[in-house]
Amino acid sequence: MLLRIVLLVALAQGAPSVDTLTRQAEEDLKTGRYPAACQKLEQAIRASPRNASLWFLLGLARSRLSALPPAIEAFEKVISLNPRYAPAYLNLGLLYGHRGQPDKALEMYRRGLKISPEDVGANQNYAFLLMKSKKYAAAIEPLRRLKTANASDLSVRIGLIECYWKSGLKAEAEKETQQFVEAANASETDKLGLARVLVEDGELEAAQMVLEHLVAASPESAEAHGRLGLLLSKKNEFEDATR
Repeated sequence: MLLRIVLLVALAQGAPSVDTLTRQAEEDLKTGRYPAACQKLEQAIRASPRNASLWFLLGLARSRLSALPPAIEAFEKVISLNPRYAPAYLNLGLLYGHRGQPDKALEMYRRGLKISPEDVGANQNYAFLLMKSKKYAAAIEPLRRLKTANASDLSVRIGLIECYWKSGLKAEAEKETQQFVEAANASETDKLGLARVLVEDGELEAAQMVLEHLVAASPESAEAHGRLGLLLSKKNEFEDATR
């Protein structure tokens, strides 16, 4: 009997604690040892199956291994244990996007951003996915949040301008376009990029305004003159195009 107790104590002392396994798994994640992290986290979860943090770390480790269904299962377990844990929803949005399931991805982003609306990366992914799905009006709000977070990000502002035009919000689109061309950090390349997007969207008047502003600011720019000439030709304004 005494021998049995000694053996049980020895086994208990030899088994690492949940905290120890968690610290080791986090180190494995940092250094790219994802299979080892999965093994330790699965061991920790057997000892503490209702620990949402362990399931979240397991989801991260599995996603790093591109094991998408098991990663999704882990993040969904997190939500079942803690429905207010925004990172689980946002990671599910990313994984469903990778699996080509945009509707599920959008729903996860919506739920996650409702809890954590200021997450920059999630807003970027959400807005991009909405635009890719041609849901331009819905993309305006996350793009506005991104602009508030970083007004100097011109790619966000181009996306916002495009969504305004696509959604029929002419006044907002014109105001945002004017602010863009007057922005101190907007280079010639940036303005040419905006004009290209507007031409592709069929917003020729807006594109003309951008190019005319650019020609006035940079009269030596051959590309700006050339783009404006092509645009005027497209509008059948041949005399002005020739000039």
